[in-house]
Amino acid sequence: MRAGLTPKQQQVFNFLRLFHKVNGYYPSVREIGRGVVDGQQVLPERSSPTSVQRYLDVLQERGWIEKMPGRARSLTIL
Repeated sequence: MRAGLTPKQQQVFNFLRLFHKVNGYYPSVREIGRGVVDGQQVLPERSSPTSVQRYLDVLQERGWIEKMPGRARSLTIL
């Protein structure tokens, strides 16, 4: 069951969808932190990979994405 998202969590989720649609693969943690898709700043830049990882952890806990530990670009939107 999917739980609701805060506005910032929803922004990150929307970024994941857009990045995948444009590029055909999911972004790395650093790419999410940069917040750029196709040359456009879509998300506010985050300098800490740890903060990005926290967003991804929450999205996974709430049932919005799935990720495989230890693998790069291993996100899947559910």
